[in-house]
Amino acid sequence: MKAREFLPFFSVRSVTPVMAAVLQFMGSAIAQKALGLHRFQLVDGSNPMGNLISDNAGSLYGTTEYGASFYGTVFKFAPPAKQGGAWTLTTLYGFTNTGDGARPTNGLVFDNKGNSYGTTSDTDAGGYGEIFQLSPPTTEGGTWTESVLYHFRGGVDGANPLGGLVSDEKGNLYGTTTYTVFELSPPSQMGGAWAFHLLHKVLGGTTDGTQPHDGLVRDQLGNLYGTTLWGGSQPTSGAARLNVGRY
Repeated sequence: MKAREFLPFFSVRSVTPVMAAVLQFMGSAIAQKALGLHRFQLVDGSNPMGNLISDNAGSLYGTTEYGASFYGTVFKFAPPAKQGGAWTLTTLYGFTNTGDGARPTNGLVFDNKGNSYGTTSDTDAGGYGEIFQLSPPTTEGGTWTESVLYHFRGGVDGANPLGGLVSDEKGNLYGTTTYTVFELSPPSQMGGAWAFHLLHKVLGGTTDGTQPHDGLVRDQLGNLYGTTLWGGSQPTSGAARLNVGRY
């Protein structure tokens, strides 16, 4: 239905500037059409739950929670060389659930060297999720390398990081688990171990809420902001309550 088909319902005098702006917006919105670029077929992944990020060439990067032969994937989605051509999806890494993690449920962050970082929400043998690094190949077309930077233990450090990561200019990574807010700092020397720091344990009180399932944002002063799914020991009856916190 085009916008002009609504006009007979209004006289010329009754169309105020506000109405005119609304009609113009409706016309432009109706003219727009969503274009499906790719339909996942399980063999190349399924359940892409996280956000996408892009590089300078316009390629998109993301994760899927599952896959036909893998416990989730990291993929690259490259635009066509010519306008109107087909986009190309490439699986950069498939999780095998053998110590490398399983079921990434959120997107990635990049550093200035082209490494990407993300979280897996689960792992084998009763594990509680991981923080991983995926490094690009040294030669074009080579294999990407996955490294686990931290294994969650389900104790004071938290469990099941669902919300992805944010980073700062020093390469520190920040995220949440189902009951903690954390920082993971890079090693001072190449090849060293990353250091885990607990920033906050969500106690489920009325002031800090409970279950921060989503990720964080960071402002210019280094403050972190996030949400909790529930409002703590006194949630609204029958509904989730949204808390906003600064760490």
